Amino acid sequence: MNTLSSKQAVFFIASLNALLVFFYIGTMTQLLEFWSESYGYSHGILLFPVVLGIYFYELYKSPRLTLTQLNLFTSTIFITLISAWFLADLLSIQVIEFFAFFCIILFFNFILTSDNFKNIKHLWPIVLIIFTLPLWDFIADILRTIETPIVVLALKLSFIDTFQDGFLIHVPAGTFLVETACSGFNQFIVSVPLASLYIYSRNLNLITGFKFVFVLLFLAIIFNILRIYIIVVAGQVTHMKTSLLDDHEYLAWLIYGIGVFLLFLYSDRKLAQPENIESQKDLSINLTKVRKPIYSLIFLISIGPLLSISYFTFKNKTTLDTEGLVKNLFWKETGEATHFVPAFDKGDLVYDKQLSNIFGQTVNLYINYFVEQEQGREAINDVMTLVDKEKGSILQQNQHNVKLPQNTGLMVNEAIVVLVSGEKFVTWQWYFVNGQHINKNVEARYNNLMAILKNRPQMSSIVISKKLTVDEHNARKMLELFVLDNLAILTEYLGSK
Repeated sequence: MNTLSSKQAVFFIASLNALLVFFYIGTMTQLLEFWSESYGYSHGILLFPVVLGIYFYELYKSPRLTLTQLNLFTSTIFITLISAWFLADLLSIQVIEFFAFFCIILFFNFILTSDNFKNIKHLWPIVLIIFTLPLWDFIADILRTIETPIVVLALKLSFIDTFQDGFLIHVPAGTFLVETACSGFNQFIVSVPLASLYIYSRNLNLITGFKFVFVLLFLAIIFNILRIYIIVVAGQVTHMKTSLLDDHEYLAWLIYGIGVFLLFLYSDRKLAQPENIESQKDLSINLTKVRKPIYSLIFLISIGPLLSISYFTFKNKTTLDTEGLVKNLFWKETGEATHFVPAFDKGDLVYDKQLSNIFGQTVNLYINYFVEQEQGREAINDVMTLVDKEKGSILQQNQHNVKLPQNTGLMVNEAIVVLVSGEKFVTWQWYFVNGQHINKNVEARYNNLMAILKNRPQMSSIVISKKLTVDEHNARKMLELFVLDNLAILTEYLGSK
């Protein structure tokens, strides 16, 4: 039997998509974790299966299904997307990895079902997945910029003495900060797919559909302005004792949900809903014609994941000569480190001691040394942070250039860490990899990949810190002195095989 029926054809396409997800299961898992942990994109957990279900239903109704020809042009696009995913995966640039994965899914189904660009309307549900990817964070600040002055104006019209300072709203009872989480970003970004699904369910035409999307986006802003206004007024009336100040996210969804319901109810009464009277032909696939192209597609989509899996196997069993390092450092151990322990995943070896020079000046040295890791992900990832939220916070962060002899310099990530005990530390953090001292994550990860190919996979995350007792300038001078005295020795031993 060389021809599949309509239902069999949809099942066939669904099976190929399942195979695609299997090949990219690592990215899919990261995406699910991102949705579950993210405030602004949590709707992705619900939207993803919904749009896929609508896609397959649209595919089932589609009158024709013929594989788009795999020529040089389409193959080049596919290989480009897979290469972009591969590089993003190796460098752990999550945004690009997610976007490349989305493009691969879209183009894969385009090749499977578009009949050489003649039949693409059924692909629109897949496009909505882009609104679940972390590409829209910039909108939050735009929303705050729009909403804050309007809220201030509304408060003044309500005869409440109000003063605006950036995103701070000052009223007699206290001060409110319109944070990113208070911008209504979640409700705003979910409005586009929500409006699209409503347009689809009501068979609205293109112009009416665009109007509806615009109206819902506009109302999302109005609803969040109302939310902020209610919170500030409640804080003013109750002298900052209302429970709304502790958790007001539910209020945002309550206002948005009621508003959307009323909008849908009004639209159902006012908007025309023409019935779809087009007759649909049965969907079918001729297996004889598509067998070879399908094999080629499966081969193409498997290249990236297979390379990704095999890449990190190029590694050795290098170990750090801790004794030699300690012996040759100009600053000597005086005991255990007196600072906090950075909240890093521990590598193959961790060195954490307090060192002092001949004048009795002390600095804490922390080295997290990695060899057996996948593509640098253990040494550099989103979990790596200087301090746990439960134990302290980072007061400020910036880059600092340490001037070295011969007009050279060392760029470090400087931070002021404040522990819950009240102690403050000036910290400098950077990486040593591929024979270089690097403070930027992406650059360090790239050099780690290059080092693996040279059979030099070792990578170190270095943190030096000084307790802040007088002022930042003196603490910074102490760290700079330590770097000038010991950087050459650190370079020699951390880079040795």
